[in-house]
Amino acid sequence: MAERWSGLVRLMPLNPLRSICIGIDPKKDTWRVKVRVLRVWDMFPVGEPSKPYAIHVVLIDVEGVKIEGIIKKGMLKKFRGELVEGSVYRITYFNVISNSGAFRATEHGFKIVFNSQTKVVPDSGEMIPTIGLSLKHCAEIGMTLGSHYFNVEHSCSISSNCSILHRSDFAGQGGF
Repeated sequence: MAERWSGLVRLMPLNPLRSICIGIDPKKDTWRVKVRVLRVWDMFPVGEPSKPYAIHVVLIDVEGVKIEGIIKKGMLKKFRGELVEGSVYRITYFNVISNSGAFRATEHGFKIVFNSQTKVVPDSGEMIPTIGLSLKHCAEIGMTLGSHYFNVEHSCSISSNCSILHRSDFAGQGGF
């Protein structure tokens, strides 16, 4: 990428693949993102694990913003095995829908839907975070849960003296 200098300020052309997922919304249909895949899992009807109906992914961009992606049943053959946890991809030509419902893997207001035109190209991404942890105050978690269920993998809290209290420390005590 060519760069030029103007006084003390370095001017570089904007990189359209430098994703800022926080701005994604359905108003535009030409999104291009560069993201790392944090998690990939199959969704299937209860009691029928041999019949997946979707693949869900959690993606993170260079700014640390996470967004959920979904590959619906009609696209499973095209994308199965295409997205590998920990790998970085340029993803283009996808739909954006509201991230609503009882299960939300991220707090982002929208999610990416892979379609027949979606392109997934492996890329390098040293600057994209490899871990998508978000620190929240306990009161904030209680407020955001409301009628939604967030995917909380390893819940813990930090007490006032900064010791970490794990879920197992509260077993049988009515704790979380």
